[in-house]
Amino acid sequence: MLKLRSLFQVPSVMLGMMMLMSASSQAVPLSELADPDFRLKQSRDGLLNSNRRNQGSISQIINVSDLETQNRLFPKSDRRLPLKQSHEGSLSQVTNVSDLRDVSPTDWAYEALRGLVERYGCIVGYPDRTFRGQRSLSRHEFAAGLNACLNTLERLLQENVAVLREDIEKLKRLAREFEGELMALGARVGNLEARTAYLENHQFSTTTKLTGEIVVGLTGITQGEKNEGTEEINKVTNLGYRGRLELNTSFDGDDSLYIRLATGTVPVYSDIAGTFEGDFGFSQPDDSDLAVELIIYEFTLAENLRMFVEPVGGAFDDFTPTINFLDGDGASGALSAFGTRNPLYYMADGPGIGFQGTLFEVFEWSAGYLATEGNNPGLGRGMFNGPYGAIGQIAYKPSDDFTVAFTYVHGYNNLDTGTGTRRSNFQAFIEEEFETDVRTVNNSYGMEFSWRIAPKFVLGGWAGVTKSRTQNAINIVRELVAEEIPIEEPVIAAVPPEEIATEELLTEESLPQETSVEEPPVQEVIPEEIATEEVPTEELLTIDRGNMDIWNWAVTLAFPDAFKEGDTAAVIFGMQPWVSKSNLNLPDGLRNNDRDTSYHIEAFYQYPLNDNISITPGIIVITAPDYDNKNDALVIGTIRTTFSF
Repeated sequence: MLKLRSLFQVPSVMLGMMMLMSASSQAVPLSELADPDFRLKQSRDGLLNSNRRNQGSISQIINVSDLETQNRLFPKSDRRLPLKQSHEGSLSQVTNVSDLRDVSPTDWAYEALRGLVERYGCIVGYPDRTFRGQRSLSRHEFAAGLNACLNTLERLLQENVAVLREDIEKLKRLAREFEGELMALGARVGNLEARTAYLENHQFSTTTKLTGEIVVGLTGITQGEKNEGTEEINKVTNLGYRGRLELNTSFDGDDSLYIRLATGTVPVYSDIAGTFEGDFGFSQPDDSDLAVELIIYEFTLAENLRMFVEPVGGAFDDFTPTINFLDGDGASGALSAFGTRNPLYYMADGPGIGFQGTLFEVFEWSAGYLATEGNNPGLGRGMFNGPYGAIGQIAYKPSDDFTVAFTYVHGYNNLDTGTGTRRSNFQAFIEEEFETDVRTVNNSYGMEFSWRIAPKFVLGGWAGVTKSRTQNAINIVRELVAEEIPIEEPVIAAVPPEEIATEELLTEESLPQETSVEEPPVQEVIPEEIATEEVPTEELLTIDRGNMDIWNWAVTLAFPDAFKEGDTAAVIFGMQPWVSKSNLNLPDGLRNNDRDTSYHIEAFYQYPLNDNISITPGIIVITAPDYDNKNDALVIGTIRTTFSF
């Protein structure tokens, strides 16, 4: 019987890489071999390693999903792992050939399959519990299963397990029938082995995947005014970049350690435009100083529940879906920071934790806490004594085409979003105007939705309101030249000439040594005229505690695959954050709210040159910048090019 081994011998790796050996049994599922040109996909725990094998398994791969047909790689996974789905519907081993629905007793291979499946458990079938014996590639697929059974019987013979002679005869017949397919598949596996060896020798790490992204932006302001129309905004053109290196590491296949290093030179235009409405989503004014920008470790805490730990650079959108089809974090999608996502998601950053889970399959929830100065040990700082933000969100997602979410954010001393008017970023506004700070407490409420009405049209949008109150009176000390204080200046009265002459003749030599001389009469001081001088004084101004309401909204129109597969045309229309109501009394005649109306209009077209390069021309128009009708519209243009690798 041992001679049978040479009769059915095929290369030891010939078709083992097409099968998945079950960890709990020796059954192997069939994998479709629809194309001879396979590529390997790096799994989360590194490239495939032929040395890692389950005990008793003949297969040389960890998971059949690591192979992909159609001559392409699987899409890159996002650093934010999806929630671990339940394994309902996962298939157990097929123990009866009748379970393979499209195999009938009239098929010549029926008896052979029944003996192999029911007696040796070496074939499972497809995930939909069928063995497609009549399909065009079924001979290759059947050959893969046959090879698995050959390996199974070979192992049984080596272990001195009895094998029926009639089963051996069946295998002989099957081997003769599928000899050509076995040889062809053997060549394919040989190519795969060579590719696997090359990738293993040149991989970055067995546990870490390195990716990168470079965004190059040609940006410029073509027109605009500020300061109530009295000053024209500089017309400038800039060329800058934002670079990111990302390290994705997994230690058990279900967790992820994400580290991002970033730098760049793309400027923010708020400094010269007099408003935060014109800033880009890919701005990175770091002067090319490379730094660790973000560290996230995420893992499954319980079924349908993941936890995120962020010691550096955390943000709400790391664990909270922003429900915006155009949110590409500046590298793709929207050009502006406002168009990227609802500004409520910008209201906190820093170290913290987050959670993400699902309920009843159609609800997704997120929650988290971030402390802006969580790594600062100073007084009034730290994780719980300084500025912080907490978020909670519930989303209803009945299908992949529609999602609506409701968001709540509570924060202390983190009101500013970096979008909208100067007054809506009240803390920065007070510091700029009066060189002092103010503490705030805010509660924000938002609603976001995304609806793919048609394959090439996605309607989306959001609305948000923030109710904030100041926690302290704002004391402003000024050094002023406030008044003129009169001062009496002494004037010496006139002395008679004869007295002056007499006084001049009296010298030390002419006087007797022991003779005393009377002192001249005391000169009379007469207030003759009044002089004045300017004296600096200090003035104390106080802005009492008060409240303010800040609103924002937007509507997004996206047209994916508008002219070419992978492209996106889009229009964003809305109103960036503005102070709609306030009872704060500001000095110097400053307005405490934004009375006028300003619209944000953004349009762009993202064109993919290939899988790794895209170019996005676009324009942003801000009417009445900083919500002041006296200012002419601000117009900003850009050409963004994104390289990913």
